Amino acid sequence: MTSITFKLPGEQTGIKETKGVAHFLDDLLILEFETRDTIFDVIGTGVKELKLSTSELSKIELEKGWFSTSITVLTRSMKTIESLPNHCRKGASFSLSIKKADREAAEKAITEINLQIAEARIREQD
Repeated sequence: MTSITFKLPGEQTGIKETKGVAHFLDDLLILEFETRDTIFDVIGTGVKELKLSTSELSKIELEKGWFSTSITVLTRSMKTIESLPNHCRKGASFSLSIKKADREAAEKAITEINLQIAEARIREQD
């Protein structure tokens, strides 16, 4: 299992921040996250968990920039990610901002889970 810390980008007000841990486990992507008030450092939502199986995913991509790195997750349905905060969802996809130091681990985990997604598609066709 590979675990990577992340931030959910897109909060408009700057008052709240959503952070968490992504766990890549065999054929699952598990997100544990919480939203905090950045001014008073108060937990706003408590810890939430979202489990996504490979059958619910279309693909996962790693986007490397000079100053930032993000993981973009494309799901097969908007309903799958409805428990994520509204500000970070774009249709049936969302992005996770990760630290540059986690790039290599993310790359390996994404390769593995994309392989699992492909295998799940093959099983569906049988």
